[in-house]
Amino acid sequence: MKKYTCSLSIGFDTQKEAEDSYKALVQEADFAHRGGSKVKKGAKKVDIQIACEDPVALRATINSYLRLMQILKTVDGVE
Repeated sequence: MKKYTCSLSIGFDTQKEAEDSYKALVQEADFAHRGGSKVKKGAKKVDIQIACEDPVALRATINSYLRLMQILKTVDGVE
């Protein structure tokens, strides 16, 4: 049973940025060792639901998504 959860919602300026980010982030959801995640796309946002068996796995999963988002923003020239 997964008892540690987290929800992330990331807003974007355009629908295209949200779509491109979704395509990259949804692949991360396929990797689940001690937890799992679901990625959903809205109009100009991406929602991520994370559920893990322990707090260490939760933190590692959150960090993976945040690191990937930082890379995506840097590649897109946002930062």
